[in-house]
Amino acid sequence: MMSVTLTGGTGSSSAAQANKILRIGMGSLPDQLDPAAAADDSTVTVVKGLFEGLVRLNAAGQAVPAIAKSWTLSKDGRTYTFALRGDAKWSNGQQVLASDFEYAWKRALAPEAKNVYAFNMYMINNAQNYNEGLLKDTSKIGVKALNNTTLQVTLKEKTSYFIQLLAESIYLPVYAKTAKANNQWATDLKSMVTNGPFKLKTWKSNEISIVKNPAYYAAQEIKLPEVRLLLPGNPTAAYMNKEVDWVGGGGEESVDYTSLDSASSRDLHEGPYASTYLSIQSDEAAV
Repeated sequence: MMSVTLTGGTGSSSAAQANKILRIGMGSLPDQLDPAAAADDSTVTVVKGLFEGLVRLNAAGQAVPAIAKSWTLSKDGRTYTFALRGDAKWSNGQQVLASDFEYAWKRALAPEAKNVYAFNMYMINNAQNYNEGLLKDTSKIGVKALNNTTLQVTLKEKTSYFIQLLAESIYLPVYAKTAKANNQWATDLKSMVTNGPFKLKTWKSNEISIVKNPAYYAAQEIKLPEVRLLLPGNPTAAYMNKEVDWVGGGGEESVDYTSLDSASSRDLHEGPYASTYLSIQSDEAAV
């Protein structure tokens, strides 16, 4: 459905199941929804419900076709050619084009944008040089729309995990016409143009509501008509009071284990938190 970065605990209530509205207790809510600038968990959670890229991850964490219905790889393993769906639409009714991806990726790499996850695109030919200001000619970056539904991507070298990376927020498309005309488009409900399984319904300081997008090419697969992301003072207490249906994670919305009652403790589901840590100790500190 969407990428909700919750790994600490989850729960459900009969009321939410009856209404088919999922209420998620968050530790913070985003003040902008630009996929290229999405860096914190709350922004990524909403962005991945509103936008869809060339691929998405299935329940097993594997990349599967999304806006790209298929792709081919050159013999040297460096050039991918993606065939886009002709029925993929933006929320304004316009077709999602290969040029929207080309524009979005080059926009994300622009040095002045200072996007913290631009490095995730460095395997694309000349992407790093452009992002670091060493290259000015964007036509030399290894991404090009060959026509409305064909996107070609050339890498610096063979990269086995590239397809998996395409599910990251930095690779999501944006509607080029709106983004070019209004650099604040991702901060206002009225100017948001999206292409994902959900559309933005409300955007307040304490609540974001996204609703099923009937124009989504796989709308029949979306079971929930609405998801509400709420900002309760204490997410764990809000769950126990049946004000939200799902809380937990590695961020500000982590479960407060000490305050759980017996019923909520039975609802708790735990799993490993996927992270990589590096500890550096100097010789001086080791003495």
